[in-house]
Amino acid sequence: MLGILKIGILSLCLFVFNIFAAQIEPLKIKAGLLEGINELDFTYKLIEFNADGKHRMFTLGITSAFSKMKFRQFSDDDINCNISECTINITNQQNPDDNTRLIIAPYLDKYFKVIEISTNQYGQPIFTQSYQLDKQKNTSTVREFLNMNGKRMGSLKSIPKNEFYGFWLGILNIDGKPELLSLEAHPDSTSYFIRFVNGQSVTNKTTFTPDNVTKKGDVIYITTEHKTFANKLLIHNSNSVLEGYMYSSHKGVTLQKGSFRLYRMKE
Repeated sequence: MLGILKIGILSLCLFVFNIFAAQIEPLKIKAGLLEGINELDFTYKLIEFNADGKHRMFTLGITSAFSKMKFRQFSDDDINCNISECTINITNQQNPDDNTRLIIAPYLDKYFKVIEISTNQYGQPIFTQSYQLDKQKNTSTVREFLNMNGKRMGSLKSIPKNEFYGFWLGILNIDGKPELLSLEAHPDSTSYFIRFVNGQSVTNKTTFTPDNVTKKGDVIYITTEHKTFANKLLIHNSNSVLEGYMYSSHKGVTLQKGSFRLYRMKE
């Protein structure tokens, strides 16, 4: 009797296990756009997954205002997924020693963590980097930036480049996440400090005038016009790069803070 009971329990366990195993399926990346920033080399990453199985990956230089770009194509055949992550192998047909392997893992259905490995023709790693990609349901942040500034590039390049004035592009690290940041600083008119929010097609913008700028040595203190976004800026100027901090405060309470690094837009 005891033996029959054990066999019954074992059969039930195997039945439950088989049902559970059948319900676990490999991860699938849905058609859509993923975007994010690689802080290591100051590039913007866009990966476009299409329903027809033909996909694209873009790497765009931030400081060039996205005029410098690397473009890769891949297909469903290059994607291999298990229950926790997907591996994508992108072969460079023109240069066998410049291939890309991506390991993509979702986090709570909010965003993806990516490990990008540059490999040679033998699959050996040459360089490894990691970054976060957010889902973008609307226009990409790069397109948002270009729509805002594309026709103005000539005038932006002509802003006087003495001290911290000019057009700067870089990264704002806010709430532990890197996001695109631009600073349009004029010596004699209104200046603009703009954050482009990844995955949302949203910008946070504040302005300031020359009267709001105070300089003490190589440190620049700026009070901006916005009540709740980046109304205090502290910038260290070394002519080629601006490093600093932003604070969002209201009625004596700090709402948000972040650090940033900006480079003059390259010609």
